[in-house]
Amino acid sequence: MGFLNIFKKTVDSSPYEENYLYQPVSGTIISQEEIPDETFSSRMLGKGCGIIPDDGEIYSPVSGKVIFIAETKHAIGLKTINGTEILIHVGIDTIEMNGKGFKVLVKEGYTVQMGEHILTFDKQKIINSGYNNTVILLVTNPDAFKNIELLKSGNASVKEKIIKIE
Repeated sequence: MGFLNIFKKTVDSSPYEENYLYQPVSGTIISQEEIPDETFSSRMLGKGCGIIPDDGEIYSPVSGKVIFIAETKHAIGLKTINGTEILIHVGIDTIEMNGKGFKVLVKEGYTVQMGEHILTFDKQKIINSGYNNTVILLVTNPDAFKNIELLKSGNASVKEKIIKIE
């Protein structure tokens, strides 16, 4: 079996579907309105949800390209082939930590697959520094789509479908 056949088989058997966002971190999903920061809860930056993390491991919720990494390592932007722009933001006001407790595992311009490990963070260091460690997952260009629907609330594991985009 040649490389292309192996690649095709891997892609064909993947459970990934382009019109969904998958859980980027194990934890408890909360509605966007429950995020304890008005910039996020008011939908000023986009539409999505918050996740109270069980651990400090972030995985890509989509397949796409890394288009932004905050200098302070607390946020990553992704763009899918269909044009969905995603922001993963770890914590509230964690920009003030200046990258301490965060490790980015990808670089701007990289192509990532859904479920690929892209960031780690020390959730206890965030809490000990006086910040909230809620992970925010947003579609930052919601006007480009007919509907963005949160499919689930409560506990979810990494790679579960949590947002549908139409």
